[in-house]
Amino acid sequence: MRNILLFLLLVLFERVCLTELPEESIQIDNNTVFVLFGTRHGNRHPEVFLAENPRSWGFEGSTELTSFGKRQGYGLGKELRKFIGKLVSNNYNMSQVRYYSSSANRCQMTLQTTVAGIHPPEKLGRLEH
Repeated sequence: MRNILLFLLLVLFERVCLTELPEESIQIDNNTVFVLFGTRHGNRHPEVFLAENPRSWGFEGSTELTSFGKRQGYGLGKELRKFIGKLVSNNYNMSQVRYYSSSANRCQMTLQTTVAGIHPPEKLGRLEH
């Protein structure tokens, strides 16, 4: 019975992984004045690492985001930026947006990387002295 259940889970996992993401985002309606989004944190490390399994990865710490999780958050932000367009400025303006996160580090890191995608850092010109 256990082998059958494992097989069914693998088949379901394969179907989910083979599902292609859409190539382009939907367009925001011109009359939109409010956008609300929610997400779970990005991919994270386990809470406990097996002592018998030597590793050279996971130095961010237990339950912290992996580098993949950080890229997930940033990718979400870039996709949200494409969606919201000119509804909010590229530069962060606290009168236009509000961002909230739980106190868990992995959630705050996800929000930070997502916001970096929504409000991409701009390259500054050379400062004159």
